[in-house]
Amino acid sequence: MSSQLEKVKELIDLRAKARLGGGEKAIEKQHTQGKYTARERIALLVDEGSFEELDMFVLHRFTNISNSSKPPLSSSKPIPLPAEYLL
Repeated sequence: MSSQLEKVKELIDLRAKARLGGGEKAIEKQHTQGKYTARERIALLVDEGSFEELDMFVLHRFTNISNSSKPPLSSSKPIPLPAEYLL
C-alpha cells in the first residue's frame, strides 16, 4: 500500500476519534441526561451535506487539565458553515 493511502486512512481514523469528542462515556452521559451532543444537534438543524466542520483537530494549549489526564483529540466547537462558503 502506498504511503499516501496510509496517510489518508490515518486521517480518517483521526477524524473518527475527534468526532467522539470527550469519548464514548461523555456521549453516553449526554444521552442519559436526555441531551444531544453538539454535532447531533447540528445534524438535526441543517440539511445533510450543507455543513462542514473546520478545525476539527484544534487542541487545548494548556496542560493543567483537572478533569482528565489527557485532553480530547478535538476541543473545537462545531459551527455550521453553509457549504457554499467553502467553494
